[in-house]
Amino acid sequence: KYKFFTNTNRIYKSSIILYTTRGFVYALNATTAISDKINLTLGYNGYRQTQGDGTAHVNDSTRMNRVMHSLTATPTYSIYNDHYSHSMSLSANYTTNRNLNEIQKSMTDDTDISTLAMGAGYVLGLLDIETDLNANYSYQQSKGMDRKFSTHVLSFGASHSFLEARNLSLSANLSLTQNNIEGVSKNLSLGGDLSASLNIKDQHAISLSASYSRFNDVNLYDDVMSDGYHGYDLNISLNYQY
Repeated sequence: KYKFFTNTNRIYKSSIILYTTRGFVYALNATTAISDKINLTLGYNGYRQTQGDGTAHVNDSTRMNRVMHSLTATPTYSIYNDHYSHSMSLSANYTTNRNLNEIQKSMTDDTDISTLAMGAGYVLGLLDIETDLNANYSYQQSKGMDRKFSTHVLSFGASHSFLEARNLSLSANLSLTQNNIEGVSKNLSLGGDLSASLNIKDQHAISLSASYSRFNDVNLYDDVMSDGYHGYDLNISLNYQY
C-alpha cells in the first residue's frame, strides 16, 4: 500500500508497509477401501506463519512465529440389503498450535493450544419406507491459555420422504450439549430443529426450517448473578430456489 502527497509542486511516494507476514499451508489426505464394507480416511493439515521486516524492523519480542499441525482419522463401516442400510463411523482429530517465539513464551502465559476431538455416528436406513434414523456423539477438549475447555454433544435425528415422487422431505433432530470451562463455568443446552423441503417439477425448491435451543449456566459469574445465566436461541428460515 502506498500514499501520495504533494508539496511545492513535487510528488513524494511513501510506503506504509511496516512488516511482512507469510503463511504456508500444506495438506496430505488419503482414502482407502479396506474391504467392500470398510473405508478409512487419513489426513494431515499444517500451517506455518512467520514475520519479517518491512519498512520497520520487527521486534523479536513481538514477532509472529507459529506452527499448526492437525491429524485426522475417520473409519466407516457400511452394509446394505434390499430393506435396510447400516452405516457406522468413528472420527478422531488432534490439533496443536504452537508459538515458536521463545521470548514471548518466557514473558507471557502459555500460548500453545492443543485440541482433541472424537466422534461416533450411526445411521439406520429403512429403505421400504424411505426413512433414515441417526444418532451421534462427539467430544472435544482444548487446552491452552492456562485453561481447559471440553464439550459433549449427543444428538438424535430422523428424516422421511413423502408423496409418490418422494419430493417432500421432513426431518427432525434433538441435541443435548454440555460445555465446561474448568474452574469457571458449566453450560448445559437442549435444542431441537425441524425442517421441510419440497421440490416441484425439478425447477422449484422450497424449504422451511426452525430451530430452538435453551441453555442454562448456573456457574457463570456466580458472585454477581446468584441465579446464574439462562437464555434461548430461536431461528426460523424460509427459502425458495428456482
